[in-house]
Amino acid sequence: MPAHSPTHTTGNAPSTAEQAAPQAAELCARCSRMGNSCCVADRKEAHLFFPLSQKEWERLQPYAHLTVLDHATLERQKPEEDCIRQSVANSPEFLASMGRMFPAHGHRFEALFPVPGKHFHIAVRHNGECVFLGEEGCVLPREVRPWYCLLFPNWVHGNSLTNFVPTHCLVTQTGQYSMSICRLLGTTPEEVRRLFACLCEDWGLVSK
Repeated sequence: MPAHSPTHTTGNAPSTAEQAAPQAAELCARCSRMGNSCCVADRKEAHLFFPLSQKEWERLQPYAHLTVLDHATLERQKPEEDCIRQSVANSPEFLASMGRMFPAHGHRFEALFPVPGKHFHIAVRHNGECVFLGEEGCVLPREVRPWYCLLFPNWVHGNSLTNFVPTHCLVTQTGQYSMSICRLLGTTPEEVRRLFACLCEDWGLVSK
């Protein structure tokens, strides 16, 4: 959920990283049970959460019944919000964060997220957990999850495949290079680039 600035760890992993490793589902479930995963964020940093596009929100609608909202979250719900998304004010800090993540499109975000104005991010509970987080990780079918969630911790920076390095992430602790992280997640560089292109298309950052 939180938007991160990618750290470049491109290049081939050493041979030790090519050894058999736990499946992504197991690692993500372990993170979830530890209570400190990419699906849990500090609500004080909600203004920096990665935005949820209209298309992503529409794709999640049939799964709204899977959300679990606590009483405190329901009490603070704004009129424009629902069980899937919450709103937050656009800010210079948010625009700067997006600019670092999309250096070739920084100017586009000023038009997409004018200040003053608001944008949406995926809803979180009072304790910062994503509303789709269950005991064994995300309860959503993989094919409908937001693009950012599908990509994380991978990212594309310019023409390079890179990744975020959150201190709590078991995947990045196990595989420190982009290629080994892809293997751990059961994906490929080509798939990461495809997902990134889909994310960019949702926000109008690529030419049709």
